Amino acid sequence: GVVSSDLGFSGRMVSALVLLPLIGSLLLLLLVLFFVFKKTGPKHPVLEKPKSEDTTPSSTPEPSPTPAPVRVNKRIRRGTAGARAVDTTHLHAINKGHTAGVTCIAFSPDGRFFASCALDRTLRITHCQMLTEKQHHSVRVNLDMDDASAVCFSPDSKYIVVALASSVRLDIYDIRPMARREPPKRVLSFQPEMHPAPIHTLIVRQKFILTASQETFVKLWNLRGDRIQNINTSQLITNAASVGPEDRPLILIGSWTSEALVRQVQYSKDQSSVTGVSDPIILLQGHKSSINAVSIAQDGMTAVSASKDGSWKRWTLPTEYRRFEPDCLTTVPCGNGQPLHHISLAPNGHLVAVAQDSKLMIFTVDGAEVMTILQPGEISALAWHPSSEYIATSSVGIRHVHFWRVSQ
Repeated sequence: GVVSSDLGFSGRMVSALVLLPLIGSLLLLLLVLFFVFKKTGPKHPVLEKPKSEDTTPSSTPEPSPTPAPVRVNKRIRRGTAGARAVDTTHLHAINKGHTAGVTCIAFSPDGRFFASCALDRTLRITHCQMLTEKQHHSVRVNLDMDDASAVCFSPDSKYIVVALASSVRLDIYDIRPMARREPPKRVLSFQPEMHPAPIHTLIVRQKFILTASQETFVKLWNLRGDRIQNINTSQLITNAASVGPEDRPLILIGSWTSEALVRQVQYSKDQSSVTGVSDPIILLQGHKSSINAVSIAQDGMTAVSASKDGSWKRWTLPTEYRRFEPDCLTTVPCGNGQPLHHISLAPNGHLVAVAQDSKLMIFTVDGAEVMTILQPGEISALAWHPSSEYIATSSVGIRHVHFWRVSQ
């Protein structure tokens, strides 16, 4: 009897062991079906109001079906950020040679050539007569794997000086081989004792080169690359500088204060070389905030300044130098209280170009507004053609240079 009961108990244990996996598999299958049904099963029905038997057409038109979404290419090439449609009302030409945003531009003094540097680490030189042609070719110069922060022609239009941003170096190129269909030749390269920041102002005269960056000192060099003088501005940051004509070589410096100082370049007795720079001889006062840009007229008799306070001023530079209070001829508030970033006097002395962000404004020297242009992208540089018939603007955000006709 005991053996029989043991056998019966063992049989029940075996049956239970056989059924447990089956029960577990069944429960797992039910769980899987539950989640599948929950994910793909029908939604709860939405109760709709019964349609009225009135067959009168409704005054409200049925909504049109939603169009399929349009695929937008979100890839933004380098040098195209912030670009907008171009206002062609005053457009003279577009230079499309670069493959990245343009940092600095310049016209040759004789009006024959236009130079531009961009983030693609190239210098391009274009003949101005080809700007209005559909296919205009330019001469390309690679800049040793570095971007340029400033560019300028020599007074005789035979050389181009380029300031490199990362290495803070000056390269001088002879462009006369271009007449023989040969590339420009680099004839001199020197590093001007390490400006602590990229050079934002580069001016070349017959006997000296001026460089300025966002620091206290503005530096003067001879054409061999030797330092003449470090001009101590006594200011923490130098925002801009401008130099007068050869027969009146004044240096106007704008800084982070509301005052601009004027100094004079001093020559040797035989006028063959530059010996230094004088102490400040003229003080321009009147702005309410820092001065972001300055420009001296080609006759050296007047100057303009643009400020963070949203206004620009025109000053007379007296022949008998005084240390204080020169005459302010014009004050024009034009920035709606927002900073003005660039200013440039036209070579003919009759017009003033002012830039604020992406807006270019042209005024007469008396302050009357002539035209306003919305440039695609924030303006990085201005350059007048020597004829004063058109002005070029560049932007780090776009790859093209725009040339605008100016109404006289």
